[in-house]
Amino acid sequence: MLYVAMFDEVDEGTAMFKLAPTAAQLPLLADLVSLDIDEYPLPSDWYLQLGGVTGKMLRGEVPVTNWVPSQPQTSNPSWVDRLVDWIKRLFG
Repeated sequence: MLYVAMFDEVDEGTAMFKLAPTAAQLPLLADLVSLDIDEYPLPSDWYLQLGGVTGKMLRGEVPVTNWVPSQPQTSNPSWVDRLVDWIKRLFG
């Protein structure tokens, strides 16, 4: 079973939001983690993109795989190949 809610369901703890892609974009003095903590930059809406691909998998629009079937949609393609290689190594 998989459950992901809409933006307006914050009070239920199931909402997905954009995140800070880099440590420089985090609030000062906050004990938070940015998306580039592992040195692989991701767009702020990466988890929303994954949720979209997951929905397509559940509807049969894309094949079900045991690796991330999406590349980050970004205007900076210089790091995408590194990320895809890392994902393939991580998930086989």
